[in-house]
Amino acid sequence: AAALFADPKTGHILTMVGSRDYFNDEIDGKVNVTMRPRLPGSSFKPIVYAQTFLNRYGPATVLYDTPTKIGIKDEPQNYDGKFQGPMSIRRALGQSRNIPAIKAYWMAGEQNSIIDLAQKMGVETLDKKRDYGYPLAIGAGEVKMSEMVTAFSVFANNGKRPTLTPIFKIENSKGDILEEWKKEDLEKFPEVLDPQVAYLINDILADPSVKLSQYLTIGDHAVATKTGTSTNTTKSKGIAP
Repeated sequence: AAALFADPKTGHILTMVGSRDYFNDEIDGKVNVTMRPRLPGSSFKPIVYAQTFLNRYGPATVLYDTPTKIGIKDEPQNYDGKFQGPMSIRRALGQSRNIPAIKAYWMAGEQNSIIDLAQKMGVETLDKKRDYGYPLAIGAGEVKMSEMVTAFSVFANNGKRPTLTPIFKIENSKGDILEEWKKEDLEKFPEVLDPQVAYLINDILADPSVKLSQYLTIGDHAVATKTGTSTNTTKSKGIAP
């Protein structure tokens, strides 16, 4: 288990939990998972859809969540093993449907276009020399949690990218300041995403009418949330996250 919380307006890392138990070598406890490449799962989908919006599609664009065969053998599935038919991008993203996201991969311009945007937003681990293919759209490219926090901070900042900062100040035993963070105005952050696209993604992820679960809401607050899961096959439930 790992967690990373940051203030998007400043880039301050507020809380970092790198492992469930630092002293447990059986789970590589001394490894800071927030800084290690891991599969982001469906939490990567907002970046894919952001690129489709840059390509002139929108939240009302209809995609088809239907059985789909890609190539000779690939028949991707949703997390619940079911299909819901035609739906808007708004609902497809809110409900985290895999099949529409895979189709959005081509609408976004495929791998290079998606990676270009992801890198601008702070996800720099992805490598264009690798052939991720359409699974990239559902989180099959390993990235760092810290990079995903930066990318989601871009959405929160309406397109502006902060620099994550773990240090306020370092002093030596004599009281000399060796390093000190100086506040940077949000307006000076580089704009890496069209503010209108950031707004649309936030609006979808905060829309209670399409959210995947009631547990992704907090009272009357507008909270943009996105899950990221892996898919397992179980005897009792079939395909399940």
